[in-house]
Amino acid sequence: MTIDQRRETGTRESGIGQWGNQVSKAERHPDSLPENDFSNGKEVVIMKLGSPEYLEEIQKRTNADEEYRRLAADEHDSYTLVLQAEPQKGVNEDVVVGFRVDAGQITEIWQGERPTDFTLLGPYGVWVDILRGKMGPTRAFTMRKLKVRGNFLKLLRGADSTNRWVQILQTIPTEFEGEYAQYNLPGDEGNLL
Repeated sequence: MTIDQRRETGTRESGIGQWGNQVSKAERHPDSLPENDFSNGKEVVIMKLGSPEYLEEIQKRTNADEEYRRLAADEHDSYTLVLQAEPQKGVNEDVVVGFRVDAGQITEIWQGERPTDFTLLGPYGVWVDILRGKMGPTRAFTMRKLKVRGNFLKLLRGADSTNRWVQILQTIPTEFEGEYAQYNLPGDEGNLL
């Protein structure tokens, strides 16, 4: 069932695991966001970072954003993002996702590794800090918190579109793994600048 189908029918697949598998309430982190948030009378679906539903929502929101399309209009690149496991913090497996941007549109999005123009690698917690707004993506690159494979200068030239993309991601209700669950994002479409 897609995100849109769940919204239309009012159903929720509660507790979606990292790769889309069901997670019982007992397996959910005690500090994670509630299964349902009825803010403003509207149910919010919390999605696990890197799950198929999360990726679908990334593509939908990114492609609907006029500002991102304007900033990324000249981009024709593919990316792999590797969120490295941190077993000591309850993140037991790498999360690997990828996407292709053509003229400001995400044309393809996937789980797993494949050859891409850029590969960005870093500990899961660094990605959480970026999504929380604690650290910007450009700072993460330049401080070597994220390792970059690909044309680093080209990646930096696209900093405006990258920053906008992170703002879009911050609007998605996101559930993090392990100790990072305390930082789950409630998401808020209304706060996109």
